[in-house]
Amino acid sequence: RSAATRPVSLRDPAAYGTSLENAVTAGEPARIRALVRAQPEGARLQFEEKLLPGIAEGKAPQPGTDLLAGAILEVARDRMPVDVLHEAGDATSDWRLAVLAYSSARREYSAYRWKESEPHFRSALPTLRHRGSALAPWAAFSLGVIALQKGKTREAEIALTQIIHDARSRAQPFLEARAFYARSVIAGSGTRIDDAIEDRRRALALFETAADPAWAGFMDSQIAELHAIAGRPQIGWAGRLRALRTAPGFFDPRRTILAFEVVGDDALSAAQPRTSAAIYEEAVRLARELGVADSIADTLVYLARAYAQFDEPRARMTLSEARSWLAQVQDPILKERLKGETSLVAAEMEFAGSSSHSIDQALD
Repeated sequence: RSAATRPVSLRDPAAYGTSLENAVTAGEPARIRALVRAQPEGARLQFEEKLLPGIAEGKAPQPGTDLLAGAILEVARDRMPVDVLHEAGDATSDWRLAVLAYSSARREYSAYRWKESEPHFRSALPTLRHRGSALAPWAAFSLGVIALQKGKTREAEIALTQIIHDARSRAQPFLEARAFYARSVIAGSGTRIDDAIEDRRRALALFETAADPAWAGFMDSQIAELHAIAGRPQIGWAGRLRALRTAPGFFDPRRTILAFEVVGDDALSAAQPRTSAAIYEEAVRLARELGVADSIADTLVYLARAYAQFDEPRARMTLSEARSWLAQVQDPILKERLKGETSLVAAEMEFAGSSSHSIDQALD
């Protein structure tokens, strides 16, 4: 198998969290630094979701808390944890309540429960802003992404532009990169393709500054996607291959799967259905490893679309399996979207089949 389709394994966020938690509890500098280098995004999330509640409640910090914050600054050039610890030294009661609400929101958001996270972020943000907290731009970013998901693009774009400025002034390159990427989605969905490409280039450079090769590789493929939309499909294949190589490094396993889906979709658009199917097959395998119904259904729909170009019976079997997994999806919004995609692929297959039959009749 080629490097593009060689089997990979997903990250285990829970196992990583346990390892880092043990290292912080024991106050092991070398171990903490190694774990941060291996996964700076995971280290940052561990700080936000696991350590912040105790900090907000005024409990004595774990022996390695300062070491973790320092390692994130050293490796990822991110001041957020260090600055939050400074804030805790002079904490007010409203700051403590806001930080607790923020930490709750982060846990919901990381679990893809965006609707549940929104009220917590909204309750935390005013106080975090008033107190000049390093967490305020992150809360605003999460609300900006939620606004984007709701189709409130103008509101999201204004918020994201401010977050880019705030993150830069606070030395939070990973957040700045995320905000550039989110803003590029708005520009890329309209007619401002060149603006979107520029935002993604900036995001790529910032992800590299933040020592996150998975996100940087993904940006390479996202830049290539925009070139394809602009009628330049030949540009960016090296970036797409880079994305496949770096995708297993994502802390969030769903992003690894998404990275494979994006490149598979680009290959299909470039009239390379067999290459596309090979990439989608890997995405399906990873989704099964993750064991989440919506990821499995989603990847199977993509795979069926590729198979339909050269193996219709296999495409129909794959689409049938996607429907069976779709029945297990709980989120109503996501379920409706997946239903629409499944119906679209089925319609495409029916149209292709009827067109082929009509041509055969005409030639008889």
